[in-house]
Amino acid sequence: MELLEADPRTGSRRRGVLILDDSGVPKKDEATQGVKRQYIGQLGKVANGQVFVTSHYAEQRCHWPVDLLPYVPDNWLEGGKADPAFRTKIKLTLELADRAVAWGLRFRAIVAEAWYGHNTGFIKGLEKRSLPYVVELEAAQGIFARLEGDIASNEHRLKEALSLVEPKDFRPVRLTAADGTERQVFVAALEVKIKKLTGKRRAYWALVECYRTEGGPHQGPHPISLGPTARRSQRQVRHRSRRHSNAGASLARISHMPVAPVYAGV
Repeated sequence: MELLEADPRTGSRRRGVLILDDSGVPKKDEATQGVKRQYIGQLGKVANGQVFVTSHYAEQRCHWPVDLLPYVPDNWLEGGKADPAFRTKIKLTLELADRAVAWGLRFRAIVAEAWYGHNTGFIKGLEKRSLPYVVELEAAQGIFARLEGDIASNEHRLKEALSLVEPKDFRPVRLTAADGTERQVFVAALEVKIKKLTGKRRAYWALVECYRTEGGPHQGPHPISLGPTARRSQRQVRHRSRRHSNAGASLARISHMPVAPVYAGV
């Protein structure tokens, strides 16, 4: 990493992002530490294998692996989950974030997929560290929002909050891929309260490959990301993380989003 950081062509910059993810490696034997029947990303299913949590620096100019830690399931430890050596994937990813900061790696935000975005412990850990982030959300994410027809409970799924978003709320955004090609999407933002988190966060919906209709773009929107509302910015990081172990995956990408408070209180 020192060589990459020293080279002006590859050194980290504030416009980059730190991708936190995990990757599974299939293993037929059961003698290697950490091997267990668990979800293996390379296979897209539950199988025998090892899992590693990873950090990866990315921007339009370059991308490179930063660090990784092995996930050791509880069945490999004498005390199981109560063993002092046992660490969840969430704890490991937060440790990778701490290590990147300690090493002086420069990045604009931490980005992660929906499995991490759904985990409020991960979100709390980032906010406790005052680390900016953008994470993917699941449509079934539990939220609190006052929708039409609510009388008592205002607990809903994130996808149900779309009734609060109008066509005029979507703004055009140009996404630039690593190869220089561009495409236009439409993005809308809405502040909602996420279950098990205090305060509100700003959720974003994207219309991808949209068609314009009278009154605005039209296509079934889907939630893409979550950012805290403590600080407002005129740009949002949007990326697709490269799966380090999967050939042919899309490169990370960053675009300017004119709708965007994404930074925690830093």
